[in-house]
Amino acid sequence: MRVGMVTSWYSECGIASYTKNLAEPLNKYCTLTVLSDKSTESSTHNIRDPSKPIQSWHYKHLNLGEGFSLLRQGIQQDIVHWQFEYLLFGLLGLVYFLPILVILRLLGRRQIVTLHSIVSRKDMTQELVNLSNYKVPLSLVRGSFFVYNFLMGRCAKIITHNQYGSKILSNEYYVPTSQIHVVPHGISSEHNSAENEGYLLFQGFIKPVKGLHLLINALPEIQRTIPEAKLVIAGKVMDEEYFHLALKSLEGNGTDHVEIRNSFLEDREVEGLFAKSNVVVAPYKGSVFGSSGVISRAMAHQKPVVYSPVPIFVEELRDLSTNGFAICVDPADSKRLAESVTALWKKDIDRAKYERLTALRSWNETADKTWKIYTSTT
Repeated sequence: MRVGMVTSWYSECGIASYTKNLAEPLNKYCTLTVLSDKSTESSTHNIRDPSKPIQSWHYKHLNLGEGFSLLRQGIQQDIVHWQFEYLLFGLLGLVYFLPILVILRLLGRRQIVTLHSIVSRKDMTQELVNLSNYKVPLSLVRGSFFVYNFLMGRCAKIITHNQYGSKILSNEYYVPTSQIHVVPHGISSEHNSAENEGYLLFQGFIKPVKGLHLLINALPEIQRTIPEAKLVIAGKVMDEEYFHLALKSLEGNGTDHVEIRNSFLEDREVEGLFAKSNVVVAPYKGSVFGSSGVISRAMAHQKPVVYSPVPIFVEELRDLSTNGFAICVDPADSKRLAESVTALWKKDIDRAKYERLTALRSWNETADKTWKIYTSTT
Protein backbone atom coordinates (compact mmCIF):
# COMPACT_ATOMS: atom_id res chain seq x y z
CA MET A 1 0.00 0.00 0.00
CA ARG A 2 1.34 3.42 -0.98
CA VAL A 3 0.76 6.12 1.62
CA GLY A 4 1.64 9.78 1.12
CA MET A 5 1.93 11.65 4.43
CA VAL A 6 1.75 15.44 4.17
CA THR A 7 3.41 16.93 7.23
CA SER A 8 5.89 19.40 8.58
CA TRP A 9 9.30 17.81 9.09
CA TYR A 10 12.03 20.45 9.10
CA SER A 11 10.26 23.26 10.96
CA GLU A 12 10.13 24.05 14.67
CA CYS A 13 6.81 22.34 15.11
CA GLY A 14 5.33 19.69 17.39
CA ILE A 15 3.75 17.98 14.40
CA ALA A 16 7.21 17.43 12.92
CA SER A 17 8.33 15.64 16.10
CA TYR A 18 5.14 13.58 16.12
CA THR A 19 5.61 12.45 12.51
CA LYS A 20 9.28 11.52 12.92
CA ASN A 21 8.36 9.24 15.81
CA LEU A 22 5.45 7.70 13.89
CA ALA A 23 7.11 7.26 10.48
CA GLU A 24 9.66 4.59 11.40
CA PRO A 25 7.26 2.00 12.91
CA LEU A 26 4.60 2.84 10.29
CA ASN A 27 7.06 2.08 7.49
CA LYS A 28 6.92 -1.59 8.52
CA TYR A 29 3.32 -1.78 7.32
CA CYS A 30 3.34 0.22 4.09
CA THR A 31 5.37 2.16 1.56
CA LEU A 32 5.40 5.57 3.20
CA THR A 33 6.30 8.73 1.29
CA VAL A 34 6.66 11.86 3.41
CA LEU A 35 5.61 15.02 1.54
CA SER A 36 7.23 17.56 3.80
CA ASP A 37 7.78 21.26 4.20
CA LYS A 38 10.98 22.63 2.66
CA SER A 39 14.10 22.74 4.79
CA THR A 40 15.89 25.99 5.50
CA GLU A 41 19.61 26.61 5.76
CA SER A 42 19.31 26.90 9.52
CA SER A 43 17.49 23.59 9.91
CA THR A 44 19.37 21.21 7.63
CA HIS A 45 22.33 20.58 9.94
CA ASN A 46 20.05 19.05 12.57
CA ILE A 47 18.10 16.73 10.28
CA ARG A 48 17.89 13.06 11.20
CA ASP A 49 15.76 11.76 8.35
CA PRO A 50 17.11 8.64 6.65
CA SER A 51 13.88 8.34 4.66
CA LYS A 52 14.63 11.62 2.83
CA PRO A 53 11.19 13.28 2.62
CA ILE A 54 10.08 14.91 -0.62
CA GLN A 55 10.19 18.64 0.14
CA SER A 56 6.94 19.85 -1.39
CA TRP A 57 5.73 23.06 0.26
CA HIS A 58 6.69 26.01 2.44
CA TYR A 59 5.81 25.86 6.12
CA LYS A 60 2.96 28.31 6.83
CA HIS A 61 3.25 29.60 3.25
CA LEU A 62 1.70 26.98 0.98
CA ASN A 63 1.26 28.64 -2.43
CA LEU A 64 -0.94 27.75 -5.39
CA GLY A 65 1.81 25.95 -7.30
CA GLU A 66 2.69 23.84 -4.28
CA GLY A 67 -0.99 23.08 -3.82
CA PHE A 68 -1.16 21.68 -7.37
CA SER A 69 2.00 19.68 -6.65
CA LEU A 70 0.44 18.13 -3.52
CA LEU A 71 -2.67 17.32 -5.52
CA ARG A 72 -0.63 15.59 -8.22
CA GLN A 73 1.44 13.67 -5.68
CA GLY A 74 -1.69 12.71 -3.76
CA ILE A 75 -3.30 11.22 -6.86
CA GLN A 76 -0.35 8.81 -7.11
CA GLN A 77 -1.00 7.37 -3.62
CA ASP A 78 -3.46 4.79 -2.36
CA ILE A 79 -3.97 6.84 0.81
CA VAL A 80 -3.12 10.44 1.62
CA HIS A 81 -2.54 11.09 5.31
CA TRP A 82 -2.54 14.75 6.37
CA GLN A 83 -0.89 15.73 9.65
CA PHE A 84 -2.85 18.92 10.12
CA GLU A 85 -3.58 21.93 12.23
CA TYR A 86 -5.14 25.12 11.01
CA LEU A 87 -2.15 27.40 10.48
CA LEU A 88 0.25 24.71 9.27
CA PHE A 89 -0.11 25.91 5.67
CA GLY A 90 -0.60 29.59 6.53
CA LEU A 91 -3.75 31.64 6.05
CA LEU A 92 -3.70 31.64 2.24
CA GLY A 93 -2.68 27.99 2.23
CA LEU A 94 -5.94 27.13 3.98
CA VAL A 95 -7.78 28.37 0.88
CA TYR A 96 -5.93 25.76 -1.20
CA PHE A 97 -6.02 22.88 1.26
CA LEU A 98 -9.77 22.27 1.39
CA PRO A 99 -10.25 22.12 -2.43
CA ILE A 100 -7.35 19.61 -2.61
CA LEU A 101 -9.09 17.49 0.00
CA VAL A 102 -12.40 17.62 -1.89
CA ILE A 103 -10.84 16.89 -5.31
CA LEU A 104 -8.91 13.90 -3.99
CA ARG A 105 -12.12 12.59 -2.46
CA LEU A 106 -14.00 13.01 -5.74
CA LEU A 107 -11.20 11.14 -7.51
CA GLY A 108 -11.67 8.24 -5.12
CA ARG A 109 -8.50 8.67 -3.10
CA ARG A 110 -8.72 7.53 0.49
CA GLN A 111 -7.68 10.18 2.99
CA ILE A 112 -6.87 10.45 6.69
CA VAL A 113 -6.56 13.73 8.57
CA THR A 114 -4.86 13.66 11.96
CA LEU A 115 -6.36 16.78 13.49
CA HIS A 116 -3.82 17.86 16.08
CA SER A 117 -5.83 20.86 17.31
CA ILE A 118 -9.60 20.82 17.77
CA VAL A 119 -11.24 24.03 18.92
CA SER A 120 -14.65 24.02 20.56
CA ARG A 121 -16.98 26.65 19.12
CA LYS A 122 -17.48 28.13 22.59
CA ASP A 123 -13.72 28.69 22.89
CA MET A 124 -13.49 30.65 19.66
CA THR A 125 -12.82 34.16 20.97
CA GLN A 126 -11.16 37.28 19.64
CA GLU A 127 -8.24 36.60 21.99
CA LEU A 128 -7.69 33.26 20.28
CA VAL A 129 -7.80 34.91 16.85
CA ASN A 130 -5.26 37.53 17.97
CA LEU A 131 -2.80 34.77 18.92
CA SER A 132 -2.61 33.79 15.25
CA ASN A 133 -1.19 37.25 14.36
CA TYR A 134 -3.68 37.47 11.49
CA LYS A 135 -6.25 40.26 11.39
CA VAL A 136 -9.33 38.19 10.61
CA PRO A 137 -12.89 38.94 11.78
CA LEU A 138 -14.04 36.57 14.50
CA SER A 139 -17.27 35.80 12.63
CA LEU A 140 -15.27 34.68 9.58
CA VAL A 141 -13.06 32.45 11.73
CA ARG A 142 -16.07 30.82 13.37
CA GLY A 143 -17.71 30.19 10.01
CA SER A 144 -14.50 28.87 8.48
CA PHE A 145 -13.85 26.46 11.34
CA PHE A 146 -17.33 25.02 10.99
CA VAL A 147 -17.03 24.58 7.22
CA TYR A 148 -13.55 23.05 7.51
CA ASN A 149 -14.43 20.51 10.16
CA PHE A 150 -17.79 19.66 8.59
CA LEU A 151 -16.26 19.02 5.13
CA MET A 152 -13.14 17.28 6.45
CA GLY A 153 -15.42 14.79 8.19
CA ARG A 154 -16.98 13.95 4.84
CA CYS A 155 -13.80 13.83 2.77
CA ALA A 156 -11.58 11.87 5.15
CA LYS A 157 -11.37 9.74 8.25
CA ILE A 158 -10.30 11.96 11.14
CA ILE A 159 -7.85 10.91 13.83
CA THR A 160 -7.99 12.76 17.12
CA HIS A 161 -5.83 12.06 20.14
CA ASN A 162 -8.56 11.93 22.79
CA GLN A 163 -12.27 11.42 23.41
CA TYR A 164 -12.70 15.10 24.28
CA GLY A 165 -11.74 16.12 20.75
CA SER A 166 -13.89 13.35 19.30
CA LYS A 167 -16.96 14.67 21.12
CA ILE A 168 -16.34 18.22 19.88
CA LEU A 169 -16.14 17.03 16.27
CA SER A 170 -19.31 14.99 16.64
CA ASN A 171 -21.45 17.34 18.74
CA GLU A 172 -20.37 20.75 17.44
CA TYR A 173 -19.26 20.13 13.85
CA TYR A 174 -21.60 17.22 13.02
CA VAL A 175 -18.84 14.89 11.89
CA PRO A 176 -20.26 11.33 11.79
CA THR A 177 -18.85 9.22 14.61
CA SER A 178 -18.03 6.52 12.04
CA GLN A 179 -15.50 8.96 10.56
CA ILE A 180 -13.68 9.64 13.85
CA HIS A 181 -10.94 7.48 15.33
CA VAL A 182 -9.17 8.14 18.64
CA VAL A 183 -5.44 7.34 18.56
CA PRO A 184 -3.59 8.65 21.65
CA HIS A 185 -0.37 10.59 21.17
CA GLY A 186 2.50 8.10 21.20
CA ILE A 187 5.30 8.04 23.74
CA SER A 188 8.92 6.93 23.38
CA SER A 189 9.12 4.45 26.22
CA GLU A 190 12.78 3.61 25.59
CA HIS A 191 13.83 7.00 27.05
CA ASN A 192 13.26 6.36 30.73
CA SER A 193 16.49 5.34 32.46
CA ALA A 194 18.19 8.57 33.60
CA GLU A 195 18.34 9.49 37.29
CA ASN A 196 16.59 12.55 38.65
CA GLU A 197 18.80 15.63 39.02
CA GLY A 198 16.48 17.89 40.98
CA TYR A 199 14.71 19.55 38.03
CA LEU A 200 11.26 21.08 38.31
CA LEU A 201 10.49 21.21 34.60
CA PHE A 202 8.33 23.63 32.63
CA GLN A 203 8.71 22.82 28.94
CA GLY A 204 6.99 23.89 25.72
CA PHE A 205 6.22 26.96 23.65
CA ILE A 206 6.07 29.96 25.98
CA LYS A 207 2.83 31.92 25.69
CA PRO A 208 0.15 33.11 28.15
CA VAL A 209 -2.07 30.02 27.96
CA LYS A 210 0.80 27.84 29.20
CA GLY A 211 0.65 29.51 32.63
CA LEU A 212 4.36 30.06 33.27
CA HIS A 213 3.52 33.14 35.34
CA LEU A 214 1.37 31.00 37.65
CA LEU A 215 4.25 28.64 38.31
CA ILE A 216 6.55 31.61 38.99
CA ASN A 217 4.01 32.94 41.51
CA ALA A 218 4.23 29.65 43.39
CA LEU A 219 8.02 29.47 43.20
CA PRO A 220 8.84 31.11 46.59
CA GLU A 221 6.66 28.56 48.41
CA ILE A 222 8.12 25.70 46.37
CA GLN A 223 11.67 26.82 47.20
CA ARG A 224 10.76 27.13 50.87
CA THR A 225 9.68 23.48 51.05
CA ILE A 226 12.11 22.09 48.44
CA PRO A 227 15.21 24.32 48.63
CA GLU A 228 17.20 21.98 46.38
CA ALA A 229 14.71 22.22 43.48
CA LYS A 230 16.00 23.78 40.27
CA LEU A 231 13.30 25.28 38.06
CA VAL A 232 14.09 24.70 34.38
CA ILE A 233 12.11 26.80 31.88
CA ALA A 234 12.66 25.38 28.41
CA GLY A 235 10.95 26.34 25.16
CA LYS A 236 10.66 28.76 22.29
CA VAL A 237 9.12 32.12 23.16
CA MET A 238 5.93 32.76 21.19
CA ASP A 239 4.92 35.97 22.99
CA GLU A 240 7.88 38.25 23.77
CA GLU A 241 5.86 40.71 25.86
CA TYR A 242 4.45 37.95 28.02
CA PHE A 243 7.88 36.37 28.47
CA HIS A 244 9.38 39.72 29.47
CA LEU A 245 6.70 40.20 32.14
CA ALA A 246 7.20 36.65 33.39
CA LEU A 247 10.95 37.23 33.77
CA LYS A 248 10.29 40.47 35.61
CA SER A 249 8.04 38.58 38.00
CA LEU A 250 10.72 35.91 38.34
CA GLU A 251 13.18 38.55 39.52
CA GLY A 252 10.76 39.51 42.25
CA ASN A 253 10.38 35.91 43.33
CA GLY A 254 14.09 35.18 43.33
CA THR A 255 16.21 33.72 40.54
CA ASP A 256 18.25 31.27 42.59
CA HIS A 257 18.08 27.74 41.20
CA VAL A 258 16.43 28.85 37.93
CA GLU A 259 17.66 27.90 34.47
CA ILE A 260 16.14 29.38 31.30
CA ARG A 261 16.51 27.88 27.83
CA ASN A 262 14.31 30.15 25.74
CA SER A 263 14.74 28.60 22.30
CA PHE A 264 13.37 25.72 20.28
CA LEU A 265 15.15 22.60 21.52
CA GLU A 266 16.00 19.51 19.50
CA ASP A 267 14.29 16.29 20.57
CA ARG A 268 17.45 14.85 22.12
CA GLU A 269 17.91 17.87 24.38
CA VAL A 270 14.25 17.88 25.41
CA GLU A 271 14.38 14.16 26.22
CA GLY A 272 17.43 14.82 28.39
CA LEU A 273 15.59 17.44 30.41
CA PHE A 274 12.62 15.14 31.02
CA ALA A 275 14.91 12.28 31.98
CA LYS A 276 16.60 14.41 34.65
CA SER A 277 13.45 16.03 36.05
CA ASN A 278 11.84 15.15 39.37
CA VAL A 279 8.46 16.70 38.62
CA VAL A 280 6.93 18.09 35.42
CA VAL A 281 4.49 21.00 35.74
CA ALA A 282 1.82 21.91 33.16
CA PRO A 283 0.05 24.90 34.75
CA TYR A 284 -1.99 25.79 31.65
CA LYS A 285 -4.61 28.46 32.18
CA GLY A 286 -7.24 28.37 29.46
CA SER A 287 -8.23 26.01 26.70
CA VAL A 288 -5.93 23.38 25.27
CA PHE A 289 -6.81 22.40 21.71
CA GLY A 290 -4.69 19.32 21.12
CA SER A 291 -2.83 16.52 22.81
CA SER A 292 0.17 17.72 24.77
CA GLY A 293 3.64 16.57 23.82
CA VAL A 294 4.75 17.65 27.30
CA ILE A 295 2.35 15.23 28.97
CA SER A 296 3.35 12.44 26.58
CA ARG A 297 7.06 12.95 27.29
CA ALA A 298 6.43 13.00 31.03
CA MET A 299 4.65 9.65 30.67
CA ALA A 300 7.51 8.27 28.58
CA HIS A 301 9.97 8.98 31.40
CA GLN A 302 7.60 7.91 34.20
CA LYS A 303 7.69 11.37 35.75
CA PRO A 304 5.07 12.71 38.17
CA VAL A 305 2.99 15.57 36.78
CA VAL A 306 1.22 18.54 38.34
CA TYR A 307 -1.37 19.74 35.85
CA SER A 308 -4.31 22.07 35.32
CA PRO A 309 -7.94 20.88 35.17
CA VAL A 310 -8.27 21.36 31.41
CA PRO A 311 -10.44 18.57 29.94
CA ILE A 312 -7.75 17.00 27.76
CA PHE A 313 -5.30 16.70 30.67
CA VAL A 314 -7.98 15.31 32.97
CA GLU A 315 -8.75 12.61 30.40
CA GLU A 316 -5.16 11.69 29.59
CA LEU A 317 -3.94 11.69 33.20
CA ARG A 318 -6.94 10.09 34.89
CA ASP A 319 -5.26 6.73 35.56
CA LEU A 320 -2.04 8.37 36.73
CA SER A 321 -3.96 10.63 39.11
CA THR A 322 -5.91 7.70 40.54
CA ASN A 323 -2.64 5.91 41.23
CA GLY A 324 -0.92 8.93 42.78
CA PHE A 325 1.47 9.72 39.93
CA ALA A 326 -0.20 13.02 38.99
CA ILE A 327 -2.11 15.78 40.76
CA CYS A 328 -4.70 18.10 39.21
CA VAL A 329 -4.77 21.58 40.72
CA ASP A 330 -5.93 25.09 39.87
CA PRO A 331 -2.59 26.75 39.06
CA ALA A 332 -3.93 30.16 40.11
CA ASP A 333 -3.90 28.84 43.69
CA SER A 334 -0.18 29.29 44.40
CA LYS A 335 -0.30 27.54 47.76
CA ARG A 336 -1.99 24.40 46.45
CA LEU A 337 0.24 24.37 43.39
CA ALA A 338 3.32 24.45 45.62
CA GLU A 339 1.88 21.77 47.92
CA SER A 340 1.18 19.51 44.94
CA VAL A 341 4.74 19.89 43.63
CA THR A 342 6.12 19.14 47.11
CA ALA A 343 3.92 16.06 47.54
CA LEU A 344 5.05 14.51 44.26
CA TRP A 345 8.67 15.58 44.75
CA LYS A 346 8.88 13.62 47.98
CA LYS A 347 6.89 10.62 46.74
CA ASP A 348 8.62 7.37 45.81
CA ILE A 349 7.45 6.58 42.29
CA ASP A 350 6.80 2.93 41.40
CA ARG A 351 8.17 3.21 37.88
CA ALA A 352 7.20 -0.34 36.92
CA LYS A 353 3.58 0.33 37.81
CA TYR A 354 3.70 3.71 36.05
CA GLU A 355 5.05 2.00 32.92
CA ARG A 356 2.24 -0.57 32.98
CA LEU A 357 -0.31 2.23 33.02
CA THR A 358 1.19 3.79 29.88
CA ALA A 359 2.18 0.62 27.99
CA LEU A 360 -0.48 1.14 25.32
CA ARG A 361 0.93 4.55 24.41
CA SER A 362 4.10 3.38 22.63
CA TRP A 363 4.80 4.57 19.08
CA ASN A 364 4.55 0.96 17.89
CA GLU A 365 0.99 0.86 19.24
CA THR A 366 0.27 4.23 17.62
CA ALA A 367 1.55 2.95 14.26
CA ASP A 368 -0.47 -0.25 14.59
CA LYS A 369 -3.69 1.67 15.29
CA THR A 370 -2.96 4.03 12.40
CA TRP A 371 -2.37 1.10 10.03
CA LYS A 372 -5.69 -0.47 11.03
CA ILE A 373 -7.42 2.79 10.11
CA TYR A 374 -5.69 2.72 6.74
CA THR A 375 -6.93 -0.79 6.03
CA SER A 376 -10.49 0.04 7.15
CA THR A 377 -10.74 3.20 5.09
CA THR A 378 -13.09 3.09 2.11
